[in-house]
Amino acid sequence: MIIDELANQHFYSHCHPAITRALQFLASPAAHELPTGKHRLDSDALIAIVEEYQTKQPTEAVWESHRKYVDVQYIVRGEEAFGLARTSDNLTIRTPYSDERDVVFYHPGTQRFVASAGMFLIFFPQDIHAPGLAVNEPSPVRKIVMKVRGDWVFNQD
Repeated sequence: MIIDELANQHFYSHCHPAITRALQFLASPAAHELPTGKHRLDSDALIAIVEEYQTKQPTEAVWESHRKYVDVQYIVRGEEAFGLARTSDNLTIRTPYSDERDVVFYHPGTQRFVASAGMFLIFFPQDIHAPGLAVNEPSPVRKIVMKVRGDWVFNQD
């Protein structure tokens, strides 16, 4: 898991080129001009999902992790809390992994982090996250989620 401000993206140029590409795209004017929805930037290897929504109460949190894609979540406008855990924290699985949807759901954890406009979070397969949570009261957020296909980043057995 990596958490930082997009202004510091140059510190991550040593990361895999696919992660660097996602961060560079997020820093470009083109990213901020995309309408809401799903945008394939490189077939299914690099996808931008632009979302606008009201954050939700922590009781509505959906805790999840992915195996095929690395998530790079960037807050364009607003702020939201994220529930954070690691698969090694042994959270109880609520819904087993779906290969078709590339997601496993968990019962809630307890750690939270607040991300505001200009911040990004990178979630790898071992990182459980619950995005879209209200900091105090529900509020509007605009976010871009970059889906970076895992085989671009690491070898899977």
